[in-house]
Amino acid sequence: VLQMAVWGAAAPRTLGAEMVGPLRSGVESEGGSLMVERAPSELKAICEAWGSINLENMAIMRRIKTEFDPAGCLSPGRFVGGL
Repeated sequence: VLQMAVWGAAAPRTLGAEMVGPLRSGVESEGGSLMVERAPSELKAICEAWGSINLENMAIMRRIKTEFDPAGCLSPGRFVGGL
């Protein structure tokens, strides 16, 4: 587990392209994952805050979300894959 904080005026696109993307690629190639816990919404949208998710798991999560929140009113779009 690694936690990291970044301060400064770097644009979200720059952070996504130069930091999050390469780190995620390296970690995932070793079987790990990288999640962006706190960041501006623009950065979370650019780099998919929750990381990569396989389609089978996404389908399961979508069914669970629909079961417990059929109207889609609880935190719409804030979970993995925009759920």
